[in-house]
Amino acid sequence: MLPFTIDQFLANLAAYNQAIWPVQLAAFGLGGCAVVLLLLRPRTAD
Repeated sequence: MLPFTIDQFLANLAAYNQAIWPVQLAAFGLGGCAVVLLLLRPRTAD
């Protein structure tokens, strides 16, 4: 048994996503950079 309704829970998630949306874009960009850096190898690497 939860102390809140499903509508309250979904409203809370929606408010959270609206509050942090610019940070999600930055995190996506940083994740993409990390993948690119993992795939690129310098010529001096063993």
